[in-house]
Amino acid sequence: MKLTDVSILVVDDESDLRDILVEEMAFRGANVKGVNNGKEAWEELNKTKYDVLLSDVRMPDGDGIDLVKRIATGLTPKPLLLLCTGYADLEMNEAQNLGVVEIISKPFDIDHIAQLITDELALAKKVA
Repeated sequence: MKLTDVSILVVDDESDLRDILVEEMAFRGANVKGVNNGKEAWEELNKTKYDVLLSDVRMPDGDGIDLVKRIATGLTPKPLLLLCTGYADLEMNEAQNLGVVEIISKPFDIDHIAQLITDELALAKKVA
């Protein structure tokens, strides 16, 4: 699945995992940037418009939940929000109330993430 013309911000404090996601999404044609934490992500989101935010939940210097809350109350237009976690510290209904489309469990399948992005962006275009 191609992600041509899709801009994605990947947020993860684990550099190896972040780099894999950035490389894989770029391989599929996306314009991708990776940052280390929620603080850096918020700064980047205020400079550049992204179609998709793919963020870890647990990180130092601004976790994914705080980032999503900030986006929900202070960013327009909002990117498609996807959270990745290896923990059960966020209920899907709580996440959906903040605008999160999906919580992706670690370890994850990169093809699944790419397909999810493709499907959700296509759905958003139909609704708009």
